[in-house]
Amino acid sequence: MLKKLLSFLFLAIPLQASELDKIFEQKWQENKIQPAEEISKDQWIRRIYLDLFGRLPTVDELMGKKDRPKEELVDEMLNRKEYGINFSDVWKVILVGRRPDRFNNTVINNDAFDEWLALKLNNDIPWNKLVYDFITAEGDNAGNPATNFLLSKIEFRGAGKNEVVRATADTTKIFLGLQIQCSQCHDGKTNDWTQEQFWNTAAFFQGSVAKQINDGTGKDINQQNLFELKETRIKNTIKYEIGSTKTYKETNAKYLTGEELQEIEKKDRREALAKFITGPYKDQLARAFVNRYWKYFMGKGFVNPVDDLDPSYNPAEFPEPLEYLTKEFVKKDFNIKWLVKEIVLSKTYQLDSVDNGDDSYFSHVYVKPMTPEQIYRTFTMITTRELNKNAQRGFVRLFSGDDDSTDSYELTIQQVLATMNGNITAGIIKSTKGSIDSIYLSLLSRLPNDGEKKMISDMGVKPEDVAWALLNTNEFILNH
Repeated sequence: MLKKLLSFLFLAIPLQASELDKIFEQKWQENKIQPAEEISKDQWIRRIYLDLFGRLPTVDELMGKKDRPKEELVDEMLNRKEYGINFSDVWKVILVGRRPDRFNNTVINNDAFDEWLALKLNNDIPWNKLVYDFITAEGDNAGNPATNFLLSKIEFRGAGKNEVVRATADTTKIFLGLQIQCSQCHDGKTNDWTQEQFWNTAAFFQGSVAKQINDGTGKDINQQNLFELKETRIKNTIKYEIGSTKTYKETNAKYLTGEELQEIEKKDRREALAKFITGPYKDQLARAFVNRYWKYFMGKGFVNPVDDLDPSYNPAEFPEPLEYLTKEFVKKDFNIKWLVKEIVLSKTYQLDSVDNGDDSYFSHVYVKPMTPEQIYRTFTMITTRELNKNAQRGFVRLFSGDDDSTDSYELTIQQVLATMNGNITAGIIKSTKGSIDSIYLSLLSRLPNDGEKKMISDMGVKPEDVAWALLNTNEFILNH
């Protein structure tokens, strides 16, 4: 009884503005912007389930959480295994892509990478430590799953002969939000990066070699997906062609600041690079992460594209909240769950996605299409099936084709439903027992309004047709 009373009193108190909220409110006042309305509790629960768990809430979850304080609900969700499983999917797309085998002759160990990443995220391992692991990892891709990141990037041709362009480009782009790959062939035309700086960075990866290994079972090696990544001690230089001149130059591994490596650092260049990114360059590491997560939750980054944070030509339109969150994220020792909580409990995150007539300063949330992973998880939940990661990977490949982007897909929701031969609608009817109210709650996280009820009744629409119609609406397929 006391717990229920305290919950009621907590809900009765207006949400206090955080320091983050105050930054936005001041900007809105200065520019005479009226922000969008705050969404209902049901809408917020739907939004946060899609964002944290990668699926819609069940009817029981929706109805059972309505009277819970928001902070209490967020804390509970951050401590459930589904949080890590969902974000391992999110980060896997970013780190290795949905089709990593398209780029080189190695194969990613999906199961090991998924489990390892989910465990790290659930245990709240700081982002800087994860980045250090991704860059320095050695061993086989099952025993040390962090190796899968570089195994997906480097085309191995033997020590000193590797194709390391993607490793160089993706390491700086994903972790630092810097697009130095445009300087691979010539000095940057839109930024200040030089061709030599690109190859200075590429030299950090030249000593990495991989080989396919047998796990001792005697099975065909090609079916094992086992690869070993090692760091070898080769010379500290890399050769590249200057422009298109057919003139070649050798250059050393150097940090992005232009500093040379010390002799002791040359013994393990990937470790030296990892220490630099998580040490002297930690503010940029934090800034890139904050910007990417803001885009994930809000539908738009402070800087767009999210992996192009070069202030010389692509500055943030509204830098104050980005810099505030960056500074606090570093202070909190790169605690990911802290950042997630800070964002989802902010007043800005709880604004409606309905356009308020002003597209500046995040005065409304931006709608996001469900990702293929979210659609699969939601269908699995609705039809009360067990989550199967192999089946999910097959579904995602069907849906997204060769495009690793989280914002564009080859198939429409209608085509996806058609491939499932009515199994989804049949599963919905079974789980909801044909109740129109339950169908609406399952798919839209709300009850039908009076107009919808009247139309369904007057037209004599069958429950399965209601389910099919709702599945084909923007209200279902969009995270709004």
